[in-house]
Amino acid sequence: MKGEVVGINSQIFSTSGGFMGLSFSIPIDLAIQIKDQLIENGRVIRGRIGVGIQAVTQDLAEAFGMKAPRGAVITQLEKGQPGEKAGLKVGDIVVALNGQTINSANDLPVKISAMKPGTKVKLTVLRDGKEKNPEESASPNEVKQTQGKLGVSVRALSEEELKELDLTNGLLVTEVRAAAARAGLMPRDIILSANGKSVKTVGDLRRAVSGADKVALLVQRQNSRIFIAVDLK
Repeated sequence: MKGEVVGINSQIFSTSGGFMGLSFSIPIDLAIQIKDQLIENGRVIRGRIGVGIQAVTQDLAEAFGMKAPRGAVITQLEKGQPGEKAGLKVGDIVVALNGQTINSANDLPVKISAMKPGTKVKLTVLRDGKEKNPEESASPNEVKQTQGKLGVSVRALSEEELKELDLTNGLLVTEVRAAAARAGLMPRDIILSANGKSVKTVGDLRRAVSGADKVALLVQRQNSRIFIAVDLK
């Protein structure tokens, strides 16, 4: 109403082929950043730290011992990239960047991409329930085991499978039921860790979930890694 530009249309969804429908726009602050970079460099340059992230749901928050969901949980680290070099770990939850709160997983890539490569940043992460500030710088293949309340049958990956998948550990899910099925775990998923503890054997998984009401499983599904919170109550 004040005549201020708040966004620039980039796409329109229409069922008729006309211009009426849902419009998707680029926020003006982002458009200005792009404009400035095009003028200065002739191209858009974005920062990156080389991590895969996921939103922290209420279930995941409880599994990680958080009072409320916030931040972005790291599911994957790219070898040799800034995140790995700085000491970040899979399962860390990024809650602040240069002192600015990261409320959701969407906040982190927006803030990082707006920074020039080479810029040093300070990340605050939750690790094992405590805030930290990272500085720069097997069982036989055929064995199956059902994991009680968790509701999965798993088997250890063979050395050949680990090498083929470029993994050092993991349990292949062969059957899913009960709590695991309700949480969205699927056959062929590979469980890499449970509540932050790496699993390579059935015993590792049993010990990691023993006595827990909720467990956060880091799972590899095809080429992606995600956390799945399983309610064991």
